[in-house]
Amino acid sequence: MIPLDVSLSVTGTILNIINYFFDVLFVIDLLLNFITMYWDPKTNELVKSFKKIWFNYIFKGRFCIDFVSIIPFELIGIGFGSNS
Repeated sequence: MIPLDVSLSVTGTILNIINYFFDVLFVIDLLLNFITMYWDPKTNELVKSFKKIWFNYIFKGRFCIDFVSIIPFELIGIGFGSNS
């Protein structure tokens, strides 16, 4: 929702609610990725071990991208006293 806020200078309670709703969805997605089994292409088997799933997601998956996507930049700006 940040592009909409910036480009159209749209503000309002409903947009904040929608923005926080999507933030919660991204957090849920991040958490689900820690428990989602995956196929190992080397052994062609379904990996069920939580330790292997965590390792694969953090070091070989999209953890960095997912983690950065859940950072609430608008709240960080408020915390530093930004007026925009």
